[in-house]
Amino acid sequence: MLLKGFKKSKDKLDQLYQKGTELNDQVENKVLEFGKDILEDKFRKVFDTIDMIFNAINSDFSSFLFNNERISNKDECFKILFLAIYRLLSEGFVISGYKTVANSIKSADSILDPFTKRGKIDYEKANEAVNNL
Repeated sequence: MLLKGFKKSKDKLDQLYQKGTELNDQVENKVLEFGKDILEDKFRKVFDTIDMIFNAINSDFSSFLFNNERISNKDECFKILFLAIYRLLSEGFVISGYKTVANSIKSADSILDPFTKRGKIDYEKANEAVNNL
């Protein structure tokens, strides 16, 4: 979210987390620019919203969407959900029917299914999935 065009790879993640690298410095600067407390608050609201969605149906992300199956790239599916909720909240949307939202997410399996396969993630398609979700 902080680095436009960032594509996850082992090398990029190593650079991201290693102090003093250009990538690490870019992220540190973005955090300072946005404000650490503001970012934490926004992220907390997204996680709280996700919790409320799945609490409304007495379940959790993995159990509800994947029947606790071992799924590759489940983290990518969560990222798509996280970003979709983040965008909605940032645009001022308020969720009033958490159970309805949970069922809508479940019925959006055609959006998430392509990302459950092991392999390279197409980031343009992932962004499109966020918009569609």
